[in-house]
Amino acid sequence: MGHPGFVLASKGGPPAYADCVKNTGNYFSIQHGLQSISGDHLGNSWLSGALLGNPVSDMIEFGQALGNRDFSGAGGSGSSAYVGFRGAEKGLDAAKGLRDVTVVTANVSVSAIQMPGASVTSVSMNAASRTIPLGALSKVAKPLLTIAKGLNVWNYGVSAVSAGVLCNIGR
Repeated sequence: MGHPGFVLASKGGPPAYADCVKNTGNYFSIQHGLQSISGDHLGNSWLSGALLGNPVSDMIEFGQALGNRDFSGAGGSGSSAYVGFRGAEKGLDAAKGLRDVTVVTANVSVSAIQMPGASVTSVSMNAASRTIPLGALSKVAKPLLTIAKGLNVWNYGVSAVSAGVLCNIGR
């Protein structure tokens, strides 16, 4: 039946529907695909789980851990649902509007000397500017936003629907 995480039925009968959806969603996640093609060398970090994992499966795992009073397990699960591409999309959408920022500082010094019948005034000015290239982030954010939206469709839609369909077979 493929990867051990992909279980539609066990020896003792079919697993609970939530377990089936969770396991199937994880199996069809982009994170699992990356782990499979890399021989489990890539896609194992919390960040990979957050960006490439299946948020539906993560929420089921989170709920099951809370239901079992496994609060440390609940804290370690659900990363893709916490971060999710909804949050990533919002951040990238905001970043694509960034422009370069120029900061200017100026110092002005005035010195005056007065004597009977004469006066001397000296004015000196020093200005400096620094440009922070936030526009470069904007250029990078646009293609990343497109990628995030595509991954979002897969992670929320395709894998969740396929999990629901596969888990309804034979029930």
